[in-house]
Amino acid sequence: MSIVDFEQRVLAAVRHAKEEFTKIWDEIGLPEDIATDRLQTTETIMVNSLKEMIDFEQNQLQRVRRSLDTTTAEMRALEAELCFPAEDPASLPDSMYLKVMRFRDRVKKLKADKEARMEEQLEVLAKYKKVYERLGWTVELPEDAETKIAAPSALAEWRHQWREAEKMLDSRRSKAIESMEEVKRIVAVMGSSHLTPEEVTIFSADYTSEATNFSDPDMEALEAFVNRAHHEYEQWLQKIRTEYNNLMVLVHDLRTKCGVEENEHVLPIIFNPITQDASAIQAAREEYAHLQKVYDDHQVIFDKFHQWHSLWSEWNELELLLKDYNNRGGTLNQRLARQKVLKSLIPKTQAELQELCSNQENLPMINGLTPFQRAEKIMREYEEAKEAEKASKTQLKQKQLLHESKFGCSPTPTRRPITKVRLGSASVQKTPRSTKFNTSRTGATPVAVPKTPMTSSPKGSQAAPPCFSPAMSSICPPASPRKTPMSTPKPWR
Repeated sequence: MSIVDFEQRVLAAVRHAKEEFTKIWDEIGLPEDIATDRLQTTETIMVNSLKEMIDFEQNQLQRVRRSLDTTTAEMRALEAELCFPAEDPASLPDSMYLKVMRFRDRVKKLKADKEARMEEQLEVLAKYKKVYERLGWTVELPEDAETKIAAPSALAEWRHQWREAEKMLDSRRSKAIESMEEVKRIVAVMGSSHLTPEEVTIFSADYTSEATNFSDPDMEALEAFVNRAHHEYEQWLQKIRTEYNNLMVLVHDLRTKCGVEENEHVLPIIFNPITQDASAIQAAREEYAHLQKVYDDHQVIFDKFHQWHSLWSEWNELELLLKDYNNRGGTLNQRLARQKVLKSLIPKTQAELQELCSNQENLPMINGLTPFQRAEKIMREYEEAKEAEKASKTQLKQKQLLHESKFGCSPTPTRRPITKVRLGSASVQKTPRSTKFNTSRTGATPVAVPKTPMTSSPKGSQAAPPCFSPAMSSICPPASPRKTPMSTPKPWR
């Protein structure tokens, strides 16, 4: 409804009220002064009502203006803070109410955008400050960096500085972890008794934790600790290796004297820092002390067993050598003589070993056997191996005889594959050149061609062909015979 419609309706209502008042008051016979008073009352009510409505609308106008001013100021401030362009005035509606509603919607969107950007900004600043603090670097930020939206260029710079610092932190962390792995290997070998309290703190730190700092002083202390650990490890390794290797030489000699088998050797002869630690030297000392005591208690028996074992080993070597011996250098007789001596010494030494073992209690054990029982076992295993070899040869011979009885011949031995030899240029024989055209190389005498006198008579003897030798017939074709001219036939008479 427009204001004109309102006016017409109000005037129509006033006219209708006038007519009704006149009709009623005429019928009542109301005095004029009373009617006038009632009309004034009605007028007062109508005027006051319209005035109240006008005042209310005036208040609404002022409130809309204030809201428009406030919303506009807030919108402009957010646009400036977020670096957004202002709206085009030509696109705005004329109505203040519609402007207020539109500006309120824009303010709501700008606030949401500000919250998102502030959340991103605070996240970047938190990471930036945390990385800088772990590196021990000074954090330089504006006072309102956590309350005011920064310019995009400033935020990009903070993000760049944070990422560069993160790279430095990762590099230092990787270096620290790698260095501590080396130190852990050293401590695993040497032990940690030589570490100072400060070095224990550095060694026990968790370098994968987010709470560990990697400042310049921390990295310098770590580097000094690693260098000292390497230096001490080299000195310790040189000392322990020398002592261990020298000790194991004595242990190896005692192992040989006491008949300890190789499968019972727990400690290696050479110190290996990868698989051994500081406890290896103590184990070597204990093994040396144990073997030395065992050897001292039973030295006579061990020496006799070692003497027998040496003779037995020499006998086996000679026997293997004489199997395919070709008497090179004429030493066969010497070796046979030595074998004869060994054949008499071995049972004698074994008998002496048996006598020593029978006259002593608490005999030493070698692989669960006494030295004499061990010697018997070695000889028994040797005889069993010979019998097995003999049986194998017998079985092979029987198979060969069976094959001959079936096929009438021995089995074809495995032949070595023939290797094709590629002939070189020097081994290729050249075919001699033909001597048909060149008789000077073969020494052949040229065939003499007799000269026949030429006659002018056609009936004379024909000249001999220039080539009549069988050797030359393939080169020079035979001469064609001379053709006799045909005679002209005589006419009939």
